[in-house]
Amino acid sequence: EAIMYRMVPNENLKKKNFDYDIVTFFNTEGIKAFFSVFPTFKQGKTIIGAFGEQTQNALKEKGLHVLINAPVGEIKSMVMAIDKLFKDYPNFKQ
Repeated sequence: EAIMYRMVPNENLKKKNFDYDIVTFFNTEGIKAFFSVFPTFKQGKTIIGAFGEQTQNALKEKGLHVLINAPVGEIKSMVMAIDKLFKDYPNFKQ
């Protein structure tokens, strides 16, 4: 089971603390929206996911380590990629 959200720039988000374990991006516009809301974001322990090669490259250019990639081989969706992460690392904890 996964809960997914679409990132849309929202000034009210700037007032909240960033406390997410995983952030996934599906396109470069989502990356721009995210950094417009969190311009000083540092990855720290946050897991970053990217859908598509262009999105992966844009995140790497931002200096972020992408741990969840899709599509890759039989992994066709972000949900499948996240599921694979937890299957590969069953004891994974933040």
